Amino acid sequence: MGLGLFDQLRHHAAARGGEAAIVTVGPTAERTPAIPGVTWRDLHARTFAAAARVDLAAADDAVVMLIGPNRPEVVPAFLGVIAAGRTVFPVDASLTATELRGVAERAGVSLIVADRGAWGKLGGLGAAVLDLD
Repeated sequence: MGLGLFDQLRHHAAARGGEAAIVTVGPTAERTPAIPGVTWRDLHARTFAAAARVDLAAADDAVVMLIGPNRPEVVPAFLGVIAAGRTVFPVDASLTATELRGVAERAGVSLIVADRGAWGKLGGLGAAVLDLD
């Protein structure tokens, strides 16, 4: 990757391992300034664990739909899909089952990575499903 994103992630995991990797800004920062437990070391480990799971579950040219809350905890899965060399297609977790089916069909989704709260809406999509966590 031209930006060296994953090289930077490896570097930060080694050099700043125990520091918070995801820090919130804006109104959310007052409630949660840093996401507990997501250190650089943890972000690196979670990202590459997600990449390995995606690599086993999806063809090289797969479009992977990512369904989860709009929260920093989704970042490792998002980066993991990219690290696995697949196309990541994030969608809003509040979409209805009908809306999810429509966008999945139009995008040619073959794998879905979703938080368990969305699993009830995924029946009949014709794609394999992995747990976001």
